Amino acid sequence: MRFSLSLAILAALFFAKTLPGIEPEKLPLGVNLRGASLGALAAKAGRGEEIRIATLGGSITQNAKGHSALIPDWFRAKYPGTEVRSFNLGLSSTCSHSGAFRLERHVLGHAPDLLVAEFAVNDDQDARHSYEEAVRGMEGIVRRTLGEDVPVFLILYVNQALLESVRKPGPAAASLRAHLAVAERYDLPTANVAVALAGAIKDGSMDWKDYGGVHPNSAGYAFATGLVTAGLEQLLRRPVPKKGKLPPALDSASYDNARWVHPRTAEREGKWTLAHPTREHLPDGGLRMNYADYPLLRSVTPGASLRLRFEGRSVGAFLLAGPDAGIVKVRIDGGEPREVDLYHNPYSRRLNYPRTRIFADGLKPGSHLLELSLSSKRNPASKGTACSLLYFAVNR
Repeated sequence: MRFSLSLAILAALFFAKTLPGIEPEKLPLGVNLRGASLGALAAKAGRGEEIRIATLGGSITQNAKGHSALIPDWFRAKYPGTEVRSFNLGLSSTCSHSGAFRLERHVLGHAPDLLVAEFAVNDDQDARHSYEEAVRGMEGIVRRTLGEDVPVFLILYVNQALLESVRKPGPAAASLRAHLAVAERYDLPTANVAVALAGAIKDGSMDWKDYGGVHPNSAGYAFATGLVTAGLEQLLRRPVPKKGKLPPALDSASYDNARWVHPRTAEREGKWTLAHPTREHLPDGGLRMNYADYPLLRSVTPGASLRLRFEGRSVGAFLLAGPDAGIVKVRIDGGEPREVDLYHNPYSRRLNYPRTRIFADGLKPGSHLLELSLSSKRNPASKGTACSLLYFAVNR
């Protein structure tokens, strides 16, 4: 009975334009609209003009039957005379850092009218970001997107650790606190699934098994989407906001002007291969087809080196860290070298795992030189000394 009743409530949240008995601004637990508005999107849809909905995140977003499909479908039901184009830009295993650096190439080129973003789970369990690191990634996404006059709605999905962090006394997990801090700074609407699910568990309407786990089942996606669409109903009724300046950044080192740089731009010494990610070049570990058309600059030879001149405040790389991922030595502008372990335990053990590794942060704006070389050292869990670089990651 508990499960059936929960689905009935969720179905109402999802399909109803106005829920009986729910007055404006009375929202489900976990939803906070702050001062946001989607009045401009509503006006555009009301004129029958095409609207574009982009969703950005990890595998929770990439699921073709999840909120990336349900939210655009909700818009189609609400505006039947309007063409709604949707762009599912989820990429499994990636964190907010990767989201920030691929934003220009993968998201902004679609000219969305709304970006729905989620990285709370992957910033927590995949990347294991600190509060500061999670702020830098999410603020980079938000600040750059708002700078293009595209509104942002954040979903904070949930794993068991995040769920427990909001059910017990004390501060929530770092990724939740970081993403909510970004939302507060920029007045963004949020759907905090962790808080909402904790409330549902407390009142007996849903539990972790009903929800489906880290990767939600259909009921879990309906639950999360219901939170979002309940908020959208209110946001679409709000007046078109006046355009204003962005507030000062929470962190001046946030990745708000981030982009990928093709690896061919680097000067190389020693044995390197510039190709594409194929089984020929990545013989060990799972290889996802998402990256088949990406460039791949790879070496397995200790001592092989490269030099990249760049303009920016941060530099790193978007990599495939597989079972043979090694350790690289990096230095900036001739300074002291440091070692960066590319292997990501335990994810690299069976997968050429996509990750963004930052080599240097907080640099003075301007021209810099990155020098990178492969070390003969390796992580004890790794099988080799490889560097498999897809793009350099530069934040200007």
